[in-house]
Amino acid sequence: MSFRLLYDARQQKPDYINRNVIADMILGITKIPKISVAIVDIDPEVCRGLYLSAKNSQHHLVRQHGNHVIAVARELNRCWQRFICVKEMMHMFADPEKAADQGHLFEALLEDLSNQNSSGEISPQLRSEYNCLWMALATICREEKRLEYQQMKERNEISDYQIALELKLPQFHVKTLFHPRYRAIVDGILDGR
Repeated sequence: MSFRLLYDARQQKPDYINRNVIADMILGITKIPKISVAIVDIDPEVCRGLYLSAKNSQHHLVRQHGNHVIAVARELNRCWQRFICVKEMMHMFADPEKAADQGHLFEALLEDLSNQNSSGEISPQLRSEYNCLWMALATICREEKRLEYQQMKERNEISDYQIALELKLPQFHVKTLFHPRYRAIVDGILDGR
């Protein structure tokens, strides 16, 4: 399954689309029958959300919903919940070998994220997390609109806060849309690098 299909389809949609439209697009591309969102009591300081594959049949949320599940921290505001849902949905395009859908792999990912990995190497799971973040940003903000925002920022006509409001994206992630390597990173993902 190719993220490129989602990316190309997203370019044809309005500037703002809600997470359900994105989910429907992903389900259509991946041919996965259903994905559920579960708002759960997890500490957002540790984990804001996670993707549970339907293959993870031991997990109570997968058993309860009977399909793929995105678990999102209850304490997050709507923009954060939307972003986390979209970011976690990107795992549906990821290589299953890079999944953190087993306890020891998820613990290794948390260790990597907290910089406690003593080997200094980035795990495949952490690389997948990074890719999913970039994929989510590229899905939330169409490229044409991103370039328009970039020009407006250069002319001091719009703030990060205003962009966040328009995209319904956490302000924290707005700066990443204008990272100097944004285009190269997204192109690398689109090309399967």
